[in-house]
Amino acid sequence: MPVRDTLTWAARPRPVQGRDEAGDGAGPIVAYEDFARLDMRVARIVSVEPIPGKTRIVRGRADLGGGDVRDVVIGGAEHYAAGDLAGRSVIVVANLEPRRLAGVESRAMLLAADVDGVPHWLAAAPPSGAEPAPPGSPVR
Repeated sequence: MPVRDTLTWAARPRPVQGRDEAGDGAGPIVAYEDFARLDMRVARIVSVEPIPGKTRIVRGRADLGGGDVRDVVIGGAEHYAAGDLAGRSVIVVANLEPRRLAGVESRAMLLAADVDGVPHWLAAAPPSGAEPAPPGSPVR
């Protein structure tokens, strides 16, 4: 299974029993209550290191604010240098069940757009002149 399938798409909601597709190609309809259960936050990647024997994933440390720093497995390592991620503010889903990948327990998931198989991590971009959102800021 490709890394992007494991990391980016693992949290893809399952269709609600008895509901039809919206018909617009967007996928299954998800109940608002299910979506509202996701804890999405701004996080800052504080460090990135290779995972021995792996070329497509790396181990990152993500600061979710309030002293909550977690290990995360980040896909797309074949497309970016480790330094490209360190210090970046990204959007994570913080309340997914932890998942062990390549010996690392990933305790959050970075959200990314899939552009021709290359992850483009979603970032919290402030309006011009505004301070960046601090780690832990909720995403609504």
